[in-house]
Order: sequence, then C-alpha cells, then structure tokens
Amino acid sequence: MGQQQLLLIVVGVIIVAVAVIAAVSMGSSALEKGTQDSIITRSQHIANLALQDFYKKPALGGIDTFVGYAIPTGLANISGGTIQVAATSNATQLVLGCNMGTYDVITTLNVAANPPTLASSISPIP
Repeated sequence: MGQQQLLLIVVGVIIVAVAVIAAVSMGSSALEKGTQDSIITRSQHIANLALQDFYKKPALGGIDTFVGYAIPTGLANISGGTIQVAATSNATQLVLGCNMGTYDVITTLNVAANPPTLASSISPIP
C-alpha cells in the first residue's frame, strides 16, 4: 500500500471516531432532557389532580387545604426518581420536588392567585 492510501485510511478512521463521539454526546444530552421533561409533565399532572381536588367539595372527596396532601398512589414513582411533596407553606400552595442527582425539578401550584398559577423549574445541584 502506498503512503497516500494509508494516510487516507487514518484520516477516515479519525473522522468516523469524531462522528461517533459527537453522536453519543448528543444522545446522552437528549436522554437527560427527555427525563427532565417527563418529570415536569408528571409533576404538573399531579398538581392538576391536586387542583381538581382543591376545587371539589370536601363532601365529594375534595380537600380544602394542601397541608398534608398525599400524592395519588402510583404517580410518585418515575424513571430515575420519586416525586415528593416538598413543602406546603400554607393552605393554598403546593410544592412538588424531585431530586435527580445532578439537578432538582420543582413544581409549584398556587391557588391563591387568580387564576391559579402552575410553574416548574429545573436547577442544577452545585
């Protein structure tokens, strides 16, 4: 084999290696983003169920405060973590949290606002 052919093979192998590394890196970041999105979706679903319970009359199974709120069975566990009631500072605010090791996902439902507000955030753990 000539020197030119060997050089082309080496350059080709380097290009393929760089492409594989870039693809793996993009795939892992997409997987992490997908996990974050699924946690936000699930926690907002739980918050919406809590909102329905809050507006339902207590005689029909509703609640009049978020203090002591329990997440419905089967909804707290999600791939990579567990969604928990992080805080209920007052009767009209519910905070759900999920620690994913390198970041926290926090969802806050506030029914004192008119209309009620629902917000989620992702914050890296230092």
